[in-house]
Amino acid sequence: MLKSNFARLAIFICLAVAVGWLLLRNQNAPADPTDQTITPSHPVESVATTVSREPEVTFAQPTDSDPNEQLLEIARLVVAHSPQAALKWARSQSDATLRERMLFAVVQAWGEADPRAAVAWAQTQNEVERQLRLEAALTGAATQPDVALQLGRELLASTDEETGDAWGATLVGALSRAGKFDAALEFLNEGPADSRAGWATVAFNLWAQSKPEDAAKAVAALADDDVHDAAFAALVSGWAMSKPEMLADYAIQLPSEKNRTLALNAAMESWSLQDPVALSDWMNSRPPGPVLDAATALMVTRTDGVERDPEIAMTWVAGITDAKLRHDSLLHVANEWAQTDAAAAERFVEKAPWIDANQREAVLNNLRVSR
Repeated sequence: MLKSNFARLAIFICLAVAVGWLLLRNQNAPADPTDQTITPSHPVESVATTVSREPEVTFAQPTDSDPNEQLLEIARLVVAHSPQAALKWARSQSDATLRERMLFAVVQAWGEADPRAAVAWAQTQNEVERQLRLEAALTGAATQPDVALQLGRELLASTDEETGDAWGATLVGALSRAGKFDAALEFLNEGPADSRAGWATVAFNLWAQSKPEDAAKAVAALADDDVHDAAFAALVSGWAMSKPEMLADYAIQLPSEKNRTLALNAAMESWSLQDPVALSDWMNSRPPGPVLDAATALMVTRTDGVERDPEIAMTWVAGITDAKLRHDSLLHVANEWAQTDAAAAERFVEKAPWIDANQREAVLNNLRVSR
């Protein structure tokens, strides 16, 4: 019995020692990483404050009084951030006119940065907007003429004749407005035969307003008669708007009577509106002759006292050598003058030394009957 109790005690002691040893071992052992609880050294922020946010970007707000170049500068900044965001931003403008101007500026800026993407997007627009958006995209693309030419060729190859003609004219205009006249001429010469004359009208009018002498040389090199005639008419029109005095000097040297008359008429009509005194001095410095007769008579009849003094008009009439043209022009100016100052008109006709007796009597009688 005693032996049995002693055995139980011995087993109990062994178990106690083993348990104690295990407890001591667990206390000194490193903790399991998966069981660790991390205590932050600072308060935990909410999810809303810890999520990374893209910083807001603000741009200048356009107004309807901003010039197009200023709108384009703003559009370039927005497009650099995101073309799609820029389109959304432009469409958010409440004023319809400003919205359309901003859309043009955005698509143009996009065309400058990524011509192919901008043109591709423009082609996906509805029928009403497609031409407008493509014009803007090609206007931007014109800053990269090599890319623009390739895009133009692709547009022509992928569309019907009528649509291709319109888009081709748009590209020629865009290149010309950008001053890329050589590229415009290259594309024009590659275009369909039926489209070249129309495209030439666009290109050479703009070219003549900017660099008329270069444009004149390019016109002279055109071999196709239809294209040449269209280009020459456009050259004359654009040149007359910008520098009519230069056009007049150019015109009187032309060997072709048809072209000389067309150019002189355009030059003198525009010049008479811009600076009639300078035109009168130029005409007085030229020897009288049939070269100037028709243009002078046309100019006299197409202008009035609001645009030039009647005495200046009379100096133009005095230089006409063709008797009938001179009489008709004299009568026209005298009648016009009499509407505001009949006495002054009669005094001029009575005293002007270049009016012969027969003309003087006929004109004075006409003035007196018209009272």
